[in-house]
Amino acid sequence: MVKIEGLVQSAQKVVKAISKISPFPISLTDEQGKIIGDTNPERIGTMHAPSKDVLEVRQPVIFDDEKIKEYENVLPGIAVPLNFGYKTVGVLGIIGDPNEVEPYALLLQNYVEMLWKEIYQSQQDSLYSHTLERFAQYVLLNNQLDEDQTKQYSNDLNVPINQKRICLIINLNHSIINYAEKTFTPIEQKKQELIHLVKELFHAKNNLCSFIHYDKIVLWKSVLSDQHYEQYMKDFYDQAIKLQRSLKDLNIHNSRMAAGTISDSLYTLHQSYQDAERLIRLSHKYKFSKTIYHYNNWEILSKLVLEDLTDTTWSYYETYFNEFTKLPDFKELAKCFMSYCEHQMNVSRAAQSLYIHRNTLSYRLNKIEKLTSINVTSFYDSAILYVFLKNYLSDYLHNFRNNL
Repeated sequence: MVKIEGLVQSAQKVVKAISKISPFPISLTDEQGKIIGDTNPERIGTMHAPSKDVLEVRQPVIFDDEKIKEYENVLPGIAVPLNFGYKTVGVLGIIGDPNEVEPYALLLQNYVEMLWKEIYQSQQDSLYSHTLERFAQYVLLNNQLDEDQTKQYSNDLNVPINQKRICLIINLNHSIINYAEKTFTPIEQKKQELIHLVKELFHAKNNLCSFIHYDKIVLWKSVLSDQHYEQYMKDFYDQAIKLQRSLKDLNIHNSRMAAGTISDSLYTLHQSYQDAERLIRLSHKYKFSKTIYHYNNWEILSKLVLEDLTDTTWSYYETYFNEFTKLPDFKELAKCFMSYCEHQMNVSRAAQSLYIHRNTLSYRLNKIEKLTSINVTSFYDSAILYVFLKNYLSDYLHNFRNNL
């Protein structure tokens, strides 16, 4: 059933707005005939019995000097029903000589109904936004989700549970409250402006996006498959650059953005969020020059090995080096690189042990460098790739022998 709470809470604002275009005093009553807004504030809270007659007939009723004698607290004028959808939810009273106010009745009725609908829609949008924020906090900040509660949220918000997604974080660097105050914009309106901007630039119109803190926006970007994820990571950086430029135009500077790993369902999406958060944390710790991060970046991966040597971390390396490991000559390139490392990164000695020309080895090392973005003259970079190849080739040979 349609309620009139929105009109009750904002009745005096509506009255002030109407007073700017109407030369006549007005009153607003609710479904019970109580005055909730009036040009004369002293009448607010008193009962207006004739409003019930208007609600019953759902037609304008004229109150002339003769008719008002039948009632208390009634002034001459015209009373018109206020409708929302198929329900009459209140009454607008226009006070004055009925002959003078009647021509204004339809205009003012339409205007009040329009304002009421805007208020109602704003309330619905605000309710949805707050529910979405609570849902985002519930899913992303909890490692273990309650199945029944998750399904309830999912049904209420029409969010599929089993869908591949990645969590994108947009860290604004300052609270949205500060930005809203500087532009004299209501906080909720500022939030919606930024959410709309994020969804537009990340081509995520139908994806869930919300604030999770006053300084942080999260976007649940849908992906079709692991391959689609790899392709999207190539676009992510360019989209994030465009967003940062747009934010700067809004005087929002020093933002940071990160993309998490792929998740198969809402029950594991918190891992994608935590992975994206970890990238932002690493950026502060190691003072990265860039402000956009994802796991297909060597600067990021080279620091992860210092943070975490779990299976999860090594899976990032496997993804990063995937293109390299799929080359037809991968095993030959890997053999050359490992020999290069085992001979103290001396090209001449490694080439000699491989029975190839020094220039051939240099060519192959350059090829690896271009494919992986690592610096083969850096001991640190080379050591990480060497350890990865040792692990990868060990698993490869193990699987190969098991399949014989």
